[in-house]
Amino acid sequence: MIRYATDMLYNSDITLLYSAKTEREILFRERMTEIAEANLHLSIVITLTEPAPGWAGHTGRINRGMIENEIPDWRERVFFTSGPPAMVDAIVAILREMDLPEDLIRSEYFTGY
Repeated sequence: MIRYATDMLYNSDITLLYSAKTEREILFRERMTEIAEANLHLSIVITLTEPAPGWAGHTGRINRGMIENEIPDWRERVFFTSGPPAMVDAIVAILREMDLPEDLIRSEYFTGY
């Protein structure tokens, strides 16, 4: 979806909140960096739940504070959540707790993790 928006030169702001256990488990990191360099409307925020010493980025799971801090206009955004079912369900629960309307929440489950 992000690649498509970049290829089509959409000027909508996109923030990707990406969570992994460790730096080694960040999938497509190089590709994400390339796309971010090509799309000035894209911001990538990575958080690690088991960071190694020296990690300078976010730590822990994606939470309400991270959403509010990284996406100040979150009330006007559509949220697309995808990943393992437990993670997607947790993010959707946070968005509902924030009173985000259901029509602004899209979910896709990836099983097999």
